[in-house]
Amino acid sequence: MEPVRDNLCCWCGATPCEWENYAEELWLAAGRVQRKLLRRKHRNRALRQTLSRIYLYQKGGNLRGPIPRCVAKKLMEYWPDSPKV
Repeated sequence: MEPVRDNLCCWCGATPCEWENYAEELWLAAGRVQRKLLRRKHRNRALRQTLSRIYLYQKGGNLRGPIPRCVAKKLMEYWPDSPKV
């Protein structure tokens, strides 16, 4: 009998990864929020902050606290800071 190999996230240690658990909800929320931030100067940063709070609320019902590193990395990957001019 072979040992069962779990797909542990190297960042959050969860199976499945926290990002995979909440990615669909966060993408849907991003679509709604982006329309409201069209003219904002630092819209990606504002979007990341908003999505972080949405993640925290969906997970634990609170808007404060640390988010897992895997979620933070994915938010930064998809919505990076704008290049400095």
